Amino acid sequence: MFLRRKTKKARGVGYSYRHLCETVRTTRGPRQRVVASLGKLDPAEVAGLSGGWEDLPALLRGEVPVPQPATAEFPELKAGPGVGRHPPATSGERAAPAAASPVPPAQWAQLDVLGLRVERTRDFGESYLGLALRHRLKLDGLLARLLPAGRESVGWSQVAAVLTVARFCAQRSEPGVAEHGYAETALDDLLGIDTALVNDARLYRALDQLGQHKDALCAHLPERYRQRFGVRFEFLLHDVTSTFFEGAAKRDPQAQRGYSRDNRSDGKQVCIGLVCTPDGLPLAFEVFAGNRADVTTVEDIVRVMGEKYGAAERLRVMDRGMVSASHIAFLRERKARYPVGTPKSRLRHHAATLLERSGWQEVQAGLEVRPVTHPDGEPGENYVLCRSAARAQKERAMLRRQSDRLAGALGRIAVTLAKPPQTDLEAVGRRIGRAPGKYPAAAAILHATVRHDAAGRACGPEIAGDVPAGQKAHRQKAAYLLRTHCEETDPALLWRW
Repeated sequence: MFLRRKTKKARGVGYSYRHLCETVRTTRGPRQRVVASLGKLDPAEVAGLSGGWEDLPALLRGEVPVPQPATAEFPELKAGPGVGRHPPATSGERAAPAAASPVPPAQWAQLDVLGLRVERTRDFGESYLGLALRHRLKLDGLLARLLPAGRESVGWSQVAAVLTVARFCAQRSEPGVAEHGYAETALDDLLGIDTALVNDARLYRALDQLGQHKDALCAHLPERYRQRFGVRFEFLLHDVTSTFFEGAAKRDPQAQRGYSRDNRSDGKQVCIGLVCTPDGLPLAFEVFAGNRADVTTVEDIVRVMGEKYGAAERLRVMDRGMVSASHIAFLRERKARYPVGTPKSRLRHHAATLLERSGWQEVQAGLEVRPVTHPDGEPGENYVLCRSAARAQKERAMLRRQSDRLAGALGRIAVTLAKPPQTDLEAVGRRIGRAPGKYPAAAAILHATVRHDAAGRACGPEIAGDVPAGQKAHRQKAAYLLRTHCEETDPALLWRW
């Protein structure tokens, strides 16, 4: 393994990164592969390891002594000899770290594994790395300022460290951390918080404390990301999800019944609007009432992001269910760029284009795009028509399956009606009406009416196919139309956005 230095410039500012690489053998000969990206290295960090970062590959191979972290680098890790523990603080005072003792540099050594005995195994590496990243992000200093020490026996900033590292180590819930997650790690030695002091009530109260400083946290973390990687947050993704409550939730005015993404319409919920980067970095979130429609959250989110990061000409990506004509006008007034989907009804203007074989550009296997014009388009807007062969084949198979099932259901009704007597025409109509309701896509191209005999009695359903509707459904499968106010004219690039 070896380190590779990579530099880039963003807006005239140079950034230096380090990649940990290794050489591997392939069928085409030796190749170099990136194992991990170490991000931007500050001068202080480069000097933090004995021998510098250049010794890291040798360290991983066990060829150099293990470097010891400076106590100034991780103030919460100061401990006595060995891996000592901070004594729990009494009521009215905050747990204070013990005085640091000199730790001799560790050396690699060979051990007789037959003479070793394992007792109370705990995970150390993930917890230590989580605390190290927390310190590098300067979350420890921020939370110490936001959550100053009070009369609590364990400081809220320390409990926040437990929550952060537990989430970093993929713990799913606060009760899971309290019951077994905390005890299975070395956090009690690293943080000096006794296992008996970590319970679900304390963790939940810490979440309440952190929730009061949401804006400060959402401003601090993206700023650290910006400083390390030189990004401008000009590309934003916005979507809305929901989370439901168990119980009446009478004390929360935002808890309302609405469209549930969890299929839990039986309970109250709140909606959460999230803005993140294409890399998945969350930038901001807002909590809305549970009965708030997605389309009504766009302007609030855009204003919040403008207040936090300035009114830059950002590219905002949202699904078509969140965009209306008024929102498009609102985004254009703020000089924001947008690639959004259009309603299916707009595809009717391009029915002939979808059947053409030439003029399309393949952006990935089985997916083609081409620029088009639209009669209802706004000045300065570009339209991109897209079609996916693989998706079309799948959707047509789904429609064919629905049509076969609907035809089978209507056929069973016909067999029943052939058995006399059938006089309850209202019951027959209800039964025929229920079948298309179960298969709405097929009901658009198959129609059923009740056939009567000479005596006026129902004798069976008459099934007819709507040929124009079937042809339209066949053409529009896996086809969609995008609209954007970007100046870019390359349809492949617009589709990737």
